Amino acid sequence: MAPGSQMDVDPTEGRAEGAPGRAPPALQTEPTRAELLQLIEELKAQNARLIEHTTKRSATKVKVAAPEKFDGDRKKLQSFLLQMQRYLQFNQAQFDNDAEEVLFASTYLRGTAEAWMEPYLRDHLANEYSLEKRRAKTKEIFDTYTGFADNLRATFNDRDEVRKASNDIMTVRQMGSVAVYATKFQQLAAYLEWSDETFRDLFYKGLKDEVKKNMITHEYPPTFQKMVDLASQIDGRMYEWKMGSRQSNTSKPRRERTTLEGGDAMALDAANRQDSKKGNNGHNNKKPKGPNPNWTDEQKQRYKDRLCITCGSDKHFSPKCPQNPRSKKDNK
Repeated sequence: MAPGSQMDVDPTEGRAEGAPGRAPPALQTEPTRAELLQLIEELKAQNARLIEHTTKRSATKVKVAAPEKFDGDRKKLQSFLLQMQRYLQFNQAQFDNDAEEVLFASTYLRGTAEAWMEPYLRDHLANEYSLEKRRAKTKEIFDTYTGFADNLRATFNDRDEVRKASNDIMTVRQMGSVAVYATKFQQLAAYLEWSDETFRDLFYKGLKDEVKKNMITHEYPPTFQKMVDLASQIDGRMYEWKMGSRQSNTSKPRRERTTLEGGDAMALDAANRQDSKKGNNGHNNKKPKGPNPNWTDEQKQRYKDRLCITCGSDKHFSPKCPQNPRSKKDNK
């Protein structure tokens, strides 16, 4: 055959028997009717579980009361901001962005507060699709909810309350538990826009010395909240230790003295009764242990009746009894 000529070539020619060749295309079989029905049932079950899960979440969702209206009363600003923040926290799914949260919060403004918000609200709505036309202050208020809260606070904060809080927080100290101290401290901090580090260091400064001493073995907390948590943990442990010590001291039984240790029956009677008084914090209303095994039956009965074992009087005990030989000797 001349060079360059073409010829038909059998692709199997020259290939050894059993040698690997190109695999034939896989055959795609249609699912049977039974398989389709099974798949449909699985999808139905999965959908039912999803609906049940969604229903349960909706049923157990916490319902938070709507915030009270704010009319510009400076003394009610902190309460309004706290209520609004709590409501937004529990209803985050209702808002797509911060601007919607600010719009929602603006519906709870009345009086002078509403008058303050009105120009910014008009600017925001009029330039909803022309952001570059909005004023800088409008952007600051609507870009983040924090910006709205900060501007509202700067306008309506009670200057006297802020001044008082800034003075009080410098001198507040832990007098009782850390929990009570932390509550008072946080109430004052709510009026102030100070840094987290400042609050942390001031809180540490006001702690009891015994709490600070136990914090030495721990790393200095990086935030105010972690400082509160560590101090509360230490304070709780100290309280448990003190309560355990008191219980161990009060639960020790009083050992009754007997004549086997020396001394006569009358002196031991007085000593045991005095021990009983001490064990009852000065209240002689608990019957002491006894009587002494070496006493007569009459003495035992008198002791049981809380009488003088020498003469039977209820006015005194044996050491003060006029008929006690020792008492007569001491009076001479």
